[in-house]
Amino acid sequence: VTNMPMKPLATIHIKIEIRNDGTVYISSNDMPGLWLWGKNQDQVFQSIIPTIEELYKDQQGEAVEAKPVPSSRLARWFAQDKVNDKYEIYPVAKLVGQTMHGR
Repeated sequence: VTNMPMKPLATIHIKIEIRNDGTVYISSNDMPGLWLWGKNQDQVFQSIIPTIEELYKDQQGEAVEAKPVPSSRLARWFAQDKVNDKYEIYPVAKLVGQTMHGR
């Protein structure tokens, strides 16, 4: 058994749009149903991960953990806001041993 880093089940790219009135809108082509919006930007950004996890569980029937993908140092330097626009989804339960597929 090798300790290879686990591959994500999915990668979710989100779109962040901030309107003139300060309302932030979050959506994703990778995850149907991901729609978050509000004037309290911190609150909206903090709800991204739990919303991704809940939607994935509803759609795929699997409990997962969503993690922001760290951007490169250069990308962080250019980004004015510190909000990730890419998240990876990992299974919550670490399965021990072999898993059987297609039984």
